[in-house]
Amino acid sequence: MRLQKIRPSTNIYNWYLNQGSTAISTSNTLPIAANSVTPNKGGTYTVRLDSTNSGGYIVSNQQYDSYWSFGYLPAFTNQPPASTNLNPGSSVNLSVGVRGSLNVTYAPVAYTTNAGVPCAFWYKGSSLVASQALVLGPTSGTTYSNSAATTTLILNSLAGGDSGNYTVVITNFWGSITSSPTALTVGSPSSPPGFTVQPSAALALLAGQSSAISVTVTGTPPLIYQWRKAGTNLANGGVYGGVFTNVLTLTGVTTNNTGAYTLAVTNSSGAATSSVAAVTIALPPQVGTVSASPGTVQFSGNTVTGLTYVVQSATNLSSPAWLPVFTNNTGVSGTINFNTNTTSGSEKYYRIMFP
Repeated sequence: MRLQKIRPSTNIYNWYLNQGSTAISTSNTLPIAANSVTPNKGGTYTVRLDSTNSGGYIVSNQQYDSYWSFGYLPAFTNQPPASTNLNPGSSVNLSVGVRGSLNVTYAPVAYTTNAGVPCAFWYKGSSLVASQALVLGPTSGTTYSNSAATTTLILNSLAGGDSGNYTVVITNFWGSITSSPTALTVGSPSSPPGFTVQPSAALALLAGQSSAISVTVTGTPPLIYQWRKAGTNLANGGVYGGVFTNVLTLTGVTTNNTGAYTLAVTNSSGAATSSVAAVTIALPPQVGTVSASPGTVQFSGNTVTGLTYVVQSATNLSSPAWLPVFTNNTGVSGTINFNTNTTSGSEKYYRIMFP
């Protein structure tokens, strides 16, 4: 039997860049570290293997080539809006900021760009609707520039068919990224609020009375209502009710509720404010009597203007049956004035009601 001695070998790996004559790395292991890479370090990397043992070369100058390129993955600096609602015929611009090495690579001897090649692709659902070319890359051979550019989708004269989810895909040599979707809704034309019936210009009340101020409003829903007194927003409770509707109710008013009332209405298309309703509130009037002639008595007094009053009469106070005998209005002077017509020998009682 013949024994053969196995002689150990030594491997040497020499790395070269772009077919240079000087090795950039020499080692007995294959890997080469790529530390602090810069654009000018891109190119063709060649490794040459020499393997020897005590008997001489086993492998001599075995060569392998690979091409390396350094750059930034695409990245967004912002996302498009999650949703937007627009009227037919309007326009919208969806814009996204993007970083990365776009349409730029470093060849063995210089930068190369593809300025006219799209790298931003806008989709509605799965359908491509627009594309755009962007160029972002290193500013020199030793430094990177990761500045931002903007890609924008412009949609004009929108119609219902433009509703959908829109995304943008940014791609380069190193990878791609997809934005979050924008849900675009094209609805019916919206009209701002307007008043077809304004509140009464003046409302006169006595303390303790109740009433309401109402308006009629047009405009695209939803409409948001807010009643105000002297420009200050009102809240429901106590005297006030319906402050967020088109009808403001006043219950058991006091003189503190005197003032100028308006209604503000808003929707997605605008805002409007009603004309002023001037509310005047007075204490119940004191009514005096004067004998006008035999069998008659004259009642008179003063109160706020514009009040309707009803004179009622009854023949007793133990179980009175009040009957209306006279209805009038205090007019522009605020005067209460009426005469009784009694029959000789009869007894009657009178009171004034403010409905």
